Amino acid sequence: MSNKGRNLNDGELSLWRKFVQGVSAWKDTESETQEFQSSQAKPTSIKNTRSKPAKALPARSKPSSSIAPSVKTLDRRTDEKLSKGKMPIEATLDLHGMTQAQAHNTLERFLVGAHQSGKRCVLVITGKGSGKIHDDHIVSERREKGVLRSRLPDWLAMSPLNAIVLKHVSATQKHGGGGAFYIYLKNNRK
Repeated sequence: MSNKGRNLNDGELSLWRKFVQGVSAWKDTESETQEFQSSQAKPTSIKNTRSKPAKALPARSKPSSSIAPSVKTLDRRTDEKLSKGKMPIEATLDLHGMTQAQAHNTLERFLVGAHQSGKRCVLVITGKGSGKIHDDHIVSERREKGVLRSRLPDWLAMSPLNAIVLKHVSATQKHGGGGAFYIYLKNNRK
């Protein structure tokens, strides 16, 4: 599909100007620079005026300030060991039979205590959920797949747990499968 001789409308011109804002010409030859500047002065149509392929822009020397700082992650080996259930489990918490409020409070106390005592890998058993809805008026996807199981990632993302949890993954079958999680805590340097 060719755009030879096609005039741009005002919206396209505005979008193009925003796109090229802050872009400077690659200064290889004077003729290419003049060609670039003349095309900037009057961009009314898109034409194929280059005989050479376009050159890539130089790489940026430092990242943009709009990029968020990198989050500390696990090294590949530790991540694999955690995912495969080969990390030593230093403490276990079973949340079976608890309400959401009880489970959330118990989980918070357990993880903060484990972190303060220097533990790194803990197992939290939530259960898979019964899949039964006991109240006909409450229809919830979370209820069907296990309330505690589905809420655990939300709780870990909230304060104060988000400050101490480095990663969580579903446990392997030998530790409870989909009804349990390995939680890897940040190092507590005293």
